[in-house]
Amino acid sequence: MKFDLVKKILASVAACAMIASMTACSSKDTAVIGGADGPTEIVITDEESSADAVAENSAEESTEVSAEDTVDPDDISNYIPKPQAGDDDFYALFKTNDIDADYLETSKTATAAVAGIRAGNECAERWMAQVQISLDELDTLDASVAEEQRKSQENWEKTLDKKRDAAKENLTTQGSVQNIEMAFNVMLLYRERAAEVLYEVYKLNGEVNVTAGTGEAVG
Repeated sequence: MKFDLVKKILASVAACAMIASMTACSSKDTAVIGGADGPTEIVITDEESSADAVAENSAEESTEVSAEDTVDPDDISNYIPKPQAGDDDFYALFKTNDIDADYLETSKTATAAVAGIRAGNECAERWMAQVQISLDELDTLDASVAEEQRKSQENWEKTLDKKRDAAKENLTTQGSVQNIEMAFNVMLLYRERAAEVLYEVYKLNGEVNVTAGTGEAVG
């Protein structure tokens, strides 16, 4: 059975939040989930980001998660789904990308819900940037393919709000941790699109270079 990424991340955040709440407190924090029409700010109060709130909303998942503890925590393929674009050879190169690795590392050490949200938001922004980087690379490899992908990008952006709405309707959590899941789902939308463009580059030069935000702190 495929490992459930969201449940693992939420359980990790809940556990860390319990520890962090003993020594830290804050009245308010914010996170932003991006969309085609601009960012949407989510305000997280101390009540929503407290250990009790996170733990309560993650309690139902804890039993299922513990049964999967033997899964290698450093294998990204166990946590973040395989993109639809590309073949197995492409994915073997794609899955070593730094954006996924940074998201996983930040999520595993998150001490509050807002940190999980920020991890998703920041990685989504990096995937957005990667789309443009890869489109520019296509310009140097094959102008006709680049033009096709730029048109595809325009069409994708027109449907982004509908995709985000669909992701919101399929949320599996409640309370403040819903925002972690939503940020994760939005990140996957941008990641999937980036993978599509990266695959076009791969077909031309056999390389998968995910460079957006490399070396920058995340979370």
